[in-house]
Amino acid sequence: MKLLSAHAQQLVNALRRRKSIGERLLGRASAEVAVLEELRSFPEPAVVPHLLPFVFSAKRAVAGAAATTLEIVLRVVAPAGLLQVEEACGGEWYSLPLEPEWSERRTVDEARLRKLGPVPWPVAGVASFHRSGYVRETAVAVLDAWSDGRELPFLLNRLNDWVEPVAARARLAVEKRLAAPYAAAFLDNLAILQRLSESGRRDHRMLIESVYRLLRAPEQEPVLRLGRSSPDRSVRRTSFRLAREAPQADLDPLLKEALRDSDTVIRIEAVTDARGRMTTTAFASALALIVADPYPPIRRKGLVAAAEVLGAEANPWLVSALLDRNPDVRGVARDFLGQRGIVSDFAAVYRDRIDAGRPARELATALAGLGETGAKADAAVIVPCLEHERPKVRAACLRALTRLDLEANIARIAAMLRDPAPAVSREARKLLAPHVASVGLDVLRSLLRDAPHEHSRLDAVSLASSLSKWESLPFLLEATSNQCEPIRAAATKRLDAWIARINKSFTPPTATQLDTIRQALDIHQSAINPTVVAELRSVLGYWDSAP
Repeated sequence: MKLLSAHAQQLVNALRRRKSIGERLLGRASAEVAVLEELRSFPEPAVVPHLLPFVFSAKRAVAGAAATTLEIVLRVVAPAGLLQVEEACGGEWYSLPLEPEWSERRTVDEARLRKLGPVPWPVAGVASFHRSGYVRETAVAVLDAWSDGRELPFLLNRLNDWVEPVAARARLAVEKRLAAPYAAAFLDNLAILQRLSESGRRDHRMLIESVYRLLRAPEQEPVLRLGRSSPDRSVRRTSFRLAREAPQADLDPLLKEALRDSDTVIRIEAVTDARGRMTTTAFASALALIVADPYPPIRRKGLVAAAEVLGAEANPWLVSALLDRNPDVRGVARDFLGQRGIVSDFAAVYRDRIDAGRPARELATALAGLGETGAKADAAVIVPCLEHERPKVRAACLRALTRLDLEANIARIAAMLRDPAPAVSREARKLLAPHVASVGLDVLRSLLRDAPHEHSRLDAVSLASSLSKWESLPFLLEATSNQCEPIRAAATKRLDAWIARINKSFTPPTATQLDTIRQALDIHQSAINPTVVAELRSVLGYWDSAP
């Protein structure tokens, strides 16, 4: 739950300030009422614990103003947020110095609760959070007498009460509401029901299933339709599931509606459900939406379902998916097409698509596909695309070359560290990191000294850090005195990491490596923390004297 805003906190502080002697003698009800009324402009859930002492004030004007403010605040609290409000009340309410006769009370008169405020549900609702089981049970009784749905979230929360009589009283109240007029109210509280289903204190499965049965009834279709457009994704998820389970469900429009939802869980559950329950014709009509989904697992699952449900009718979709931007989806398409004998040489399919005149995304996908299915000889087809104007195509080339023939093309890939696009240089760095020894320190040093782009020099620092312990150190020492501040900062950070890991490897340096490190340290020590310099000289001294 969010903390109070600055202005709301000021108002709360004004309410909680210690009364002067004059105020204790004469009272200050009008001032408290004014502050409570101003708080209505800040209906923040975190204010609830601070209102309770005033709701139960002996001053009728103060109690009425606090109860009205409480009602306005509770209107903005989502049902799922009531648990946080309850926790806040338990954490703060009882520590407030005001009205101790309420916070320390063990029982409360039901008639008193009913008289507090213009309507009893807000006061009784928050009283159901009281630490006394007797007070909570009385609050449940008052809530049970209210019947417009606003009492329901408080009753549902008490189903899991740690005191059995309170939970039993709440259960009776909830069961009494398992009727059509309450369907919309139960829908609004699906998040609480979900939390109850995960509770280990009591078994609520029968009650929850009764609620779901109510919502699946044919006459509640308009209620579920509203639930499927709720801003709360948990409500939307359950509403879609219940709509599909309803006996009158028309799965075709439900699937298409779900596929337009922003929530990936809703979309993937809809595709999973449709796979075994929809007719061939209905599923085929939704396939265009499925294969266009931005989430790869949905496209993959849809293709598998299409291949199994539609048979040969799915082949055009599978062929099209050979150029899907996701490797897993391409792999599924190749598996089915290969099994069916539709395509035997996938490399040829991708090879034919590598044409500089094609759209960049299609060309990048074809390069990726050839990298997945081709042979070393196909590297010659890929190399020319390293000059393509679009960075995504050049990056795809790098990945394909690495898969097909890294050894023969490592110099070409290393040269792309100088690419003007950071994404391409970064891709080259990631691909070369496991093979940095083959790149060579001279190449990295050349990048550090004369690469025209800062990102290229940063990538060189990163790669050099992947070299062996003693080979990387002279490079990092040189980089600490680079003219570019980000380069210096990156080198300093990695040099500190080198020092921190110094005793994790006991590979001894060669005499040549020690000389190189000493020369680099002599040249660049002015740019390095003196403590680090001293540590490095101590290390060098140790290895100089080692037998």
